Amino acid sequence: MKLADFLALAGAALAAGTLLPAAAHHSFEALYDGRALVTIDGTVREFEFANPHARVTVEVPDGQGGVRQWIVEIDGRRSLQNFGWTAATLLPGEHVRITGHPGRMGEPRMFFAKVVRGDGSEIVLGGNHLSSTGEAKHLRAVRRAAAP
Repeated sequence: MKLADFLALAGAALAAGTLLPAAAHHSFEALYDGRALVTIDGTVREFEFANPHARVTVEVPDGQGGVRQWIVEIDGRRSLQNFGWTAATLLPGEHVRITGHPGRMGEPRMFFAKVVRGDGSEIVLGGNHLSSTGEAKHLRAVRRAAAP
């Protein structure tokens, strides 16, 4: 075997070995039920605009006078930026209705499919892009609502 062939084969093996753990780490089907959808209605507690996945913590009334915290996982920050998202897209205290794929273990967790804000605007990844114009309009509405 020539040295060039050996190096090419070794490089391919190394690349395959590093990709397999990454694929296992991001196994959607292991964590979420892609055939089911659930909807929660609550208040944003925190929006973590980060990589590898952004997360929204939503406080949802449990129907018994308490609150249950749901974790909503979303695409990563870099991907969300391509859709027009910013760190201010979802603000603490904002009322939201979020639909997503539920966690497989029955925990209060889902993977994002759609959000409807309190002002009625919708965000759907891969479909209706959150335009920069729409985001600016939303931020102005939020500021007006917060003004004394």
